[in-house]
Amino acid sequence: MTLIFLTRCSVLLFGVLALATMAHADTIPAGWFDRTALPAGLPTLEAQRFLLERVPPLELPDTQAAWEEQAAGLRCSLLQTIYLEGTPESWLTSKPQLVWCDTIQHEDYTIRLLRYEAVPGLWIPAALYEPLSEIAPIPAVLNVNGHSYDEGKAGEVEQIRCATLARNGILALHPEWFACGELGDDAYRHGNLAYLDVVGVRGVSLFYLAMKRALDVLVDHPRTDPARVAMTGLSGGGWQTAVLSALDERISVIVPVAGHAGMKPRIEALYDLGDLEQVPSDFLATADYTHLTALFAPRPALLIYNQRDPCCFLPERALPTTYDAARPVYRLLNAEDKLAFYINELPGTHNYEEDNRVRLYRFLEDHFSLDRGTIREQPLSEEEHHDKKELYAGLPENNATFASLAQEVLATSTRPPVPEATDPAFPAWLRDYRALLADIVRPRQMTFTTTVRQSLSDGDVQAFRYTLKSDNWTVGALHLLPEHADTGCITLVIADDGIRNAKEVLEKTVEMGSQTLAFDPLFFGDNMPYEQNPDALAMVCDATGERLLGLQAGQIMGVSTWATTALHVDRIHLACIGWNAAVAGLIACAVLNREDAALTELTLREVPESLGALITQDVKYDDKPALFCYAFLKHFDIPHLLAWCPEMTVVRLP
Repeated sequence: MTLIFLTRCSVLLFGVLALATMAHADTIPAGWFDRTALPAGLPTLEAQRFLLERVPPLELPDTQAAWEEQAAGLRCSLLQTIYLEGTPESWLTSKPQLVWCDTIQHEDYTIRLLRYEAVPGLWIPAALYEPLSEIAPIPAVLNVNGHSYDEGKAGEVEQIRCATLARNGILALHPEWFACGELGDDAYRHGNLAYLDVVGVRGVSLFYLAMKRALDVLVDHPRTDPARVAMTGLSGGGWQTAVLSALDERISVIVPVAGHAGMKPRIEALYDLGDLEQVPSDFLATADYTHLTALFAPRPALLIYNQRDPCCFLPERALPTTYDAARPVYRLLNAEDKLAFYINELPGTHNYEEDNRVRLYRFLEDHFSLDRGTIREQPLSEEEHHDKKELYAGLPENNATFASLAQEVLATSTRPPVPEATDPAFPAWLRDYRALLADIVRPRQMTFTTTVRQSLSDGDVQAFRYTLKSDNWTVGALHLLPEHADTGCITLVIADDGIRNAKEVLEKTVEMGSQTLAFDPLFFGDNMPYEQNPDALAMVCDATGERLLGLQAGQIMGVSTWATTALHVDRIHLACIGWNAAVAGLIACAVLNREDAALTELTLREVPESLGALITQDVKYDDKPALFCYAFLKHFDIPHLLAWCPEMTVVRLP
């Protein structure tokens, strides 16, 4: 890489980006961007097609023994590659601490507040509702809530359910969930698990371990009958129930409420896509929720959905990929009578109200060998209904967060130093690290062809809009050719906020006489699938085993290669504005650059010194999803990317 010699074209580009905020003539009509943008809905449609092709089907073997072997292998694979990959050894081997706190006494049960460690330094508050009778062993239920951000475990339906179970002789443990109730600090928002992903630890591991440690507490309780342990929850609690029950066979009765469904109908409807923990990176490269539901077998499972649920998982979308998909597995195991579903009609909304709770109680009676009617619900008295703070167990001031744990991991990571380009070891280092980068980012080579070319010319500036098509993707490009421009050299402009918002830069290139091609790669600017919630499809993309960052790099290089032939240029200067544009551009140059691509110079604007800033500056996953590529920061940072372009002139601007 050189930062010294600049050709006439690169001087122009440097000046363009450095002076883009200065006054200029309005030479590019806004209508040019409108006409260059892709048809409304096309990016979404293409993303849906691409993702749907990658959702794995559930394959059912012919024999019970074959299924049992397949199920064991699938559980192992999910744990090793999705839910626990990259976790520090201390997270798995250290004995979690448990602290019992205050006790709240009621007439026929007590509430014992406690906190336990999910991983060293990260405490989870919980409440154990325990019958006063000394009978043992007794059944136990792990209760979990969904996105009840304010109340968490103290939500009214949570308190009613747990109190009813305890009043009727059943232990009921309710841990707090991240971002809810006592863990309601913004530091625990679910998207922050991406801080761990990017440093090479599965962020979803914290969700899994928080659930598993809660189950450990419940199963290890001296009064628990280990053969009669159930789990239930609404919404995100239903998701927790589905995941932990699929992976941990200690749960003997399973009752998720409006919490999960296969991914195909969710992608098709652009609904129910969920949070990052529900669609973690690489999940769909291993399994779908059809597989997880099948892993319930042969244990009793009641799948509850709500008829008019305005939140998620309408029964007509969910049941074909949960109940219908798992039923053949139950049949194969001679346990078809243990799988059931229920559709709540009153109130039929997103709820765990009395009708759904009664279904839970009857199901527990049937499968815990209790007499029908044993579990009877009654309204909570005034003294039984607790304010959320009355159920706080208390947390240490320095309780770990997603960000603090990610920083601890990053601090212990060791990246070999970047050798000088003149070092004899540099070629081998460059080869090995480019191969590692390709493995982490998974860039795709793309070949684009022209499907539309239309003149937009106005005055002294020749302008054209292009529609370019590859196997899976379409991009729109704006070509600007000022009078007397060097037609052998072109500046390719991409920007995080889209070329529409880089208008000043483009107008400056025109004023300075530089031929320019501007386009929005996938998830940039106007090329934004599912604009209402684009990060949702971004997370599904990485869940399939693809990498959004790799797709972006592939499009940049594909368009660059197209320009060399279609526009007859032999020198391409890539101008990247913003963090995502800079990283994707550097990857394109480092991994995909070919001799025929003619990328010779690179100018970066607004790129951080280190991608550790994603964590230290509290960048939200929603804002820059592509940059939270799994394990990227474990191995690479901006200096590595810059060193991977030794043949190019690279200029960095603030």
